[in-house]
This record gives sequence, structure tokens and C-alpha cells, in this order.
Amino acid sequence: MPPINGAIYNVSEFLSLFLRSVREGFYPVSTDDHPRVPSINAQAESALDQPFFRESMHKRRCLIPTTGYYEWQARDGHKQPFHIHLPRQHPFLMAGIWDYRGGDESQPTVAILTTQAPMDLAAIHDRMPVIIPNELIYNWFEHPDNRLLMPVSSGVFEADAISNHINNARNEGPDVLN
Repeated sequence: MPPINGAIYNVSEFLSLFLRSVREGFYPVSTDDHPRVPSINAQAESALDQPFFRESMHKRRCLIPTTGYYEWQARDGHKQPFHIHLPRQHPFLMAGIWDYRGGDESQPTVAILTTQAPMDLAAIHDRMPVIIPNELIYNWFEHPDNRLLMPVSSGVFEADAISNHINNARNEGPDVLN
């Protein structure tokens, strides 16, 4: 998955959308028993049934803008990283949920909703982010409909094998994607 810098989210009944810095990893306020490791992803098919995610699925949905995400495929005893993106690195929106960690309103935390990957990407990883098309942004916030959580069709995304340099957070720059 991508590093998350910001998310678009709704903070009022009047659908006022804001872009705000967020922290990757989900810690809901509503849960007394906070995990030691935050949840980065939530399976879209079951998030409404899990107390950990339920309230945010109903009240705190967000969109995470990106131009791609990363997954690792197990190959011959090692993991090969892939950069998965739309043609020409076109930006897209991933569905997410957010909450404040421990009631600290200074830094929202987020989880990306995932769904089954289409056949062409499933060889790399069986899950992928839920993608919300631009024309359905307001539906995602105003009329939450789980039909929006469906997988994309095969052939929509491209996957490029990239260098293992991405596995080290100290590595920066365009060479990481080669």
C-alpha cells in the first residue's frame, strides 16, 4: 500500500469536504482495547460487521488520493515489490475510514478499505484498495452504498516490478521505483 499523506473527508452534514494530513494506521476512539499495531487496511466485505470498524464505516468515511500503491509478490523465497497504478500515473481515490486516536483531534488516523483484486492483479496479491470513481465521490459520503466497495475490472491497472530499494525507508528518490 502507499504511504498516506492526506485524506479527503466529510466533517459535517452539509458535505463540506476537506483535505487534511492524516496518520496511516487506524486507532478508533470507540474501542477501549487499542491494538499495539494499528490496522492499515480493513476488508470492505466485513468492516460493517466488525466492532473495531463499524462506527467509522457509518460515520467517518474518507478518500485517499494517490497515483499508485505497492504490493509484494512471493517469488522463489523472496518478495518482489510491484508499483500498481493507472495508465500514465493518472491519480485515483481509494476508499478509507478514519477516526481520532484516543480522542486526539489533532491527528486523524486512517485505514484503507480493501476488496478482492481482479484476476490480472491477483497473481501479485489477492487484495487491493477499493477505488471510488470521481463521479461517485458524493455517493460515497452522502449515501453510503456497499455496491461502491466492489472490485475493479481486469485490465484497468498496470503493475510494474520495481527495485527492492523500496523496502528500506531510508531510500528516497525516483530510483526507488526502478
